[in-house]
Amino acid sequence: MEEEINLKTNEEINIDLDKVIEFIKKHKSWFVYLTLSIILLLAFGSRIQNVPHLEHKYLISPDDPYLFYRLAQDVADNKFPDNDTLRYYPNGINSHDENLGTVYVAGWALKIARMFNKDINIVDIGSYYAPICLIIGLIAFFFLSKEILKDDYLALLSTSFLAFSQAIFFRTMAGFLEKEPLFLPFMVLGILFFVKAYEMNKRDWKLYLYAILGGIFTGLSMWASGLFFFTNMFISGLIIAEIVLQKLNKNKLIVFSIWFFTLVGATLLLTTKYGYNIIEILGNMQYRIPLVALFLSLIAVFIKKPKNFEKIPDGLFKLGAGIIALTIVGIIASIIIPGFLTDLISFTIERLETPIGTTRFGQSVSENQPPEFFGVRGWWGTFGISFISPVYLLTGANASLWTIGTIFLLFFIGGIIMFYREVKDLKNAKLLTIAFVIFICALVFENLSYSNRVLYNLSALFKWQWLYYLIFGSTLIYVLFKEFRNKEVLDKMNSHNILILFWFMISTIAANGAIRLFFVLAFPAAIMAAYGTKAISEVIDNKFKNNIGSLVIYGIAIFTIGFTCYNMWISSANSYPGLQSYYDALEWVRENTPKDAVFTHWWDYGYIVQTIGERATVVDPGNVYVERDHDIGGYLFNAHNNSETLMYLNAYKRPDYLFIISEDVPKFYQISRLGSLSNLTGNLKKGETLNREAYFSVFSLKDTNKGIIPNTLGAYSEFDKLYLLEAMNGWPEVLDDFTYGGAIYKGNETRIMRILLPFNSNNSGQPIAQIVNIKTGATKLFTYKCICEIGKGCYDLNSTELPSFPACALTMKGGILNIPYRTKDTLFVHLYLLDKKIPGYDLVYASPTPLDISSILGYGSNIKIYKYNYSAIEQNKGWV
Repeated sequence: MEEEINLKTNEEINIDLDKVIEFIKKHKSWFVYLTLSIILLLAFGSRIQNVPHLEHKYLISPDDPYLFYRLAQDVADNKFPDNDTLRYYPNGINSHDENLGTVYVAGWALKIARMFNKDINIVDIGSYYAPICLIIGLIAFFFLSKEILKDDYLALLSTSFLAFSQAIFFRTMAGFLEKEPLFLPFMVLGILFFVKAYEMNKRDWKLYLYAILGGIFTGLSMWASGLFFFTNMFISGLIIAEIVLQKLNKNKLIVFSIWFFTLVGATLLLTTKYGYNIIEILGNMQYRIPLVALFLSLIAVFIKKPKNFEKIPDGLFKLGAGIIALTIVGIIASIIIPGFLTDLISFTIERLETPIGTTRFGQSVSENQPPEFFGVRGWWGTFGISFISPVYLLTGANASLWTIGTIFLLFFIGGIIMFYREVKDLKNAKLLTIAFVIFICALVFENLSYSNRVLYNLSALFKWQWLYYLIFGSTLIYVLFKEFRNKEVLDKMNSHNILILFWFMISTIAANGAIRLFFVLAFPAAIMAAYGTKAISEVIDNKFKNNIGSLVIYGIAIFTIGFTCYNMWISSANSYPGLQSYYDALEWVRENTPKDAVFTHWWDYGYIVQTIGERATVVDPGNVYVERDHDIGGYLFNAHNNSETLMYLNAYKRPDYLFIISEDVPKFYQISRLGSLSNLTGNLKKGETLNREAYFSVFSLKDTNKGIIPNTLGAYSEFDKLYLLEAMNGWPEVLDDFTYGGAIYKGNETRIMRILLPFNSNNSGQPIAQIVNIKTGATKLFTYKCICEIGKGCYDLNSTELPSFPACALTMKGGILNIPYRTKDTLFVHLYLLDKKIPGYDLVYASPTPLDISSILGYGSNIKIYKYNYSAIEQNKGWV
């Protein structure tokens, strides 16, 4: 009887499922667009949970959003400046030499909103600006995915992966009034219309319309952000690939030509950043690569291979002929535009190796660093499920241990399967696929880990990037020579898939060079992940002859999307701008300093000083003149006497105030690193630096239970206990070489593991450092050579109980700050860290948040503002 009931229940379930599936099929469009609407609502909702924390007052970050805040406000008030005198005092800058899309869109949005509510301000616009741009972009991305994957359900899946991708989350959250949100929909629309035009066989008005729209929207994406360069790259890559694969025809050439020249026309109309005329624009590096692709495609379409070259594949012959012709033209063009060809070659090689560039500045920003594979901001964590919110908030566990790279696995495997399926009819398909896999692995696994020795050594196998470019390229050429007569197989290759593979490869190269370019990779990764979901499930289904693969893989994909949405919702709800200290300080500036006052500070704070403080600055996050960053880092923050500070101050027409914040302490590595390039004296030769690179390190008690131990050192016996203070951000280098016992301790090979602080119930002793040589692993205890005290200064010790090493210790509330010996006499240390009263630098404002270990670690902001007294600076040599 029980078996009959079970059978009946199963039959009823099957009937119900069949009815559901039949209903969905019958009403497919309704189901698809209803699901898309739900995805859009969830994506929007997960981005606006922090709106109450913005309080109609704050944007989400103190840097770039505040430039758009100020300029959009100017657009709304009809006072947009041609020359922005608040930037780069005393020169100012041409306001039109920027990507101004966000400025004008947000400014006009504010104008229109004021027609209905006069109390709306630019922060209200900024609160919803990025989420609205995201929704428009997601709708366009759905149709782009549908065009490429030819499947509504996969298009929904890829849109979901993008909607809840950590790679774009912060840049699409409420209060992020920046370039990327507007770039997102324009970029996707540009690619969508290009793709629709590119595969049209019939040359009618639709082809021309779509090609023009593709160029217009790519031009608008250029108006929004310089990231449009990557669109140029992978579309140009598609054209070159189609030449090699003998797939390029006149229709495709027409589409590419219309798209490119429409983009150039849009550039002429929208900005002067890339040139004031068509010659300057075409000479700009962002446009040279598609220009080269256009030249090569013209050669490929309109020349025929001579019979004498029958043994050479058509595609390779035409590409080679185009390169030879390009070289000749490039040599001639270099007479008019010096370096036209050589600059393009060196730029391409440099970007393939280091996409963000090789300059110290390019590599100084934290988001410009190459990502590790593991970790929350690495490949694994960015493209996966993060358990940070529910687990970390409850347990405090290591966040990097609570991530699973599900989306990474889906798009990584999906990319390999897509590549194989495109070449599978070739006789050497497996060989070519293996070369592709090795190439992609070299990009993704180049930085497996910096902290794990085994993984670090393993990743060394992938360091030789050019070797893997060579392996993949030479294998491709070999296969083409073997298969070029098999035209039917080449014709079967899908141009849409070639485009997405190029988008994927170029974005992977970019992301391998800089964390911030995960934003670019998120789009092809979402499409690849959807494709991979289907492909992996099909492989499993075929293996087991049932639908278990579909149930499991699609279940994992849906769970990933749902859980990531939940995580984003929590993250957004717990996101606070933390800018009250800035606003308090800058409101004081606005009310208590002359309107023509000029401020100096590290570059990060320029926009918020200009916008909220309404005062001119010498530097700002635009970094148009990077040498200014070199100078302030080298001869103000790192100045050793007033002769050096005066050299800087006089060079920039004697600004009035110095703004310093606790964030500058952890940023000092980049401040000193860029500062070492300053050549205000004109004495530095090419390749030389001031050799002032240094950084500060925080040591704190992590665990009160395990962090207090008996004193068993055999020294400082008057103290019966020791505090164990651990490094909060990795073991710092000593930096300066020193000698002990006849052995030389190299500064860059010697690290401080921890600090031991002797103490008893009445007093504490001098800090002791446990030093390790990272090459040998040998450890030893040393006392600090130098001690610094608040309000006094730094002085050397003569310890008789333990040997000393060249560094200074500053005891602060919450722990100890390690100060490299080479920085102990700098202005930043004495004026800000030690809070000394130095003639010529009058403290006029100090925020209530104290400067301690907590504020240095980012829990609150300590801000101090000093007024320069030039007569006192000129009368006093220094501060030591």
